[in-house]
Amino acid sequence: MIRIKRDNLNALARQHYINVESFAPKLTERLEEKSKKSGILQSFYKQLFKDVKLTNGESLLISTPEKLEEKIIEYTNTFGFDFSKNIYKTLRRELQKVFDYNGYAKEYGYWLAKELNVNVCPYCNRQYTFTISHGRKKIVRPEFDHFYNKKSYPYLSLSFYNLIPSCSICNRLKGFKDFSIKKNIHPYLKGFTPIAKFETKLTDIEAIWGDSDKIELLLNTGGNPLIKKNAKIFKLEELYNGYGATRKNNVSGHRDYVIEIIQKRLIYNSTYIDELFETYQGIFFKTREDTVRLVLSNYVTEDGLEKRVLSKLTKDINEEWGLI
Repeated sequence: MIRIKRDNLNALARQHYINVESFAPKLTERLEEKSKKSGILQSFYKQLFKDVKLTNGESLLISTPEKLEEKIIEYTNTFGFDFSKNIYKTLRRELQKVFDYNGYAKEYGYWLAKELNVNVCPYCNRQYTFTISHGRKKIVRPEFDHFYNKKSYPYLSLSFYNLIPSCSICNRLKGFKDFSIKKNIHPYLKGFTPIAKFETKLTDIEAIWGDSDKIELLLNTGGNPLIKKNAKIFKLEELYNGYGATRKNNVSGHRDYVIEIIQKRLIYNSTYIDELFETYQGIFFKTREDTVRLVLSNYVTEDGLEKRVLSKLTKDINEEWGLI
């Protein structure tokens, strides 16, 4: 939903490579040892060794999502392995040991999460994903979803651009589903904005007075099939509304939050917002958007969407109702 944008991603990716290679024995050494096997496995491991080892600034560990997908196609066409199938269970487990994601996560998971500083889940924009530690005491960090899942693509389990900081809910909803940049939104490449927008559907005017059962939240995907698929997999409409298709065991979800936004729209009209801005410009506000953010207690600009939960929802509903 929200794109992960950082000016230092390439530098972080290079340090990530160094961290991975610091394992004892080193990853490339483990792959080189495996390349001594016979037959097709020898060819496979030799290719992996070549692709993982840093050469002219290129490595499978720091390749872009586009290049990772090219490698998936190349490996599939060349070797024909489908690691999601049980007949390759032994080889899959062997690769998982070689790449040792769990070992990396234990040693460097907090480092990566802290450096990326993704404080809100990019898949749903509903959950905070803070990284908190105190000295050597590790308290909490986001989970890392593998865009290309570890079961089908164990050789990508340590690739920098395959590790997506996410909340536990989204990580579990996605599970081992087969993702592709041709079919899904990759958070390092793009987000939902400006194509997809949240919208409201009022079934009764009583919704404005606080009856959340009289309002429904819809995600208009703008006809984009990638966004539509992500929204379905991460069950965004269900989570934001607080109910499933049958509407049993309803909770308000974020519908009560949206009602408060609408109420603020009725109270804080554009003239009032302008007056607040003019009165406190230079004291509390640099821009009119700062005034809107104070009223709504959330960010409403594109560059602020990753700073606070529900910012995408807040921005879209306020645009729909005309406060911004």
